[in-house]
Amino acid sequence: MARLDRPALLQTAAGPGGIPTLGKIMLSFLNGSEALGPAPALLTELAAQDGVPQAVSKLLSRLAQAVIRCEETSPWPERAPALSRCALEAHWSPLLSPARDGSPTPTGSTMPPG
Repeated sequence: MARLDRPALLQTAAGPGGIPTLGKIMLSFLNGSEALGPAPALLTELAAQDGVPQAVSKLLSRLAQAVIRCEETSPWPERAPALSRCALEAHWSPLLSPARDGSPTPTGSTMPPG
């Protein structure tokens, strides 16, 4: 995996047929592999790709399914929350903008602040 073309990997993962690639990325992180580098960095790069909302949603869905089905002795339930946070932070951080009261509000939100 370390010799993969990283931009191509991310484009594939974010694309319409990216579920198998997202699954492999997720399993790599759940298994504690360092082959793709730190999760926050890779997921931030993924967030810069087209198709990001679908990719993040698919990744989180696959993550939940994997943790539900894993063996009781698996380290996955301990690693999954950090991976979920990384995915959500990478996905939402570029979409946040300051509200009038200074608190973050999703861009394009129709809800008034505060």
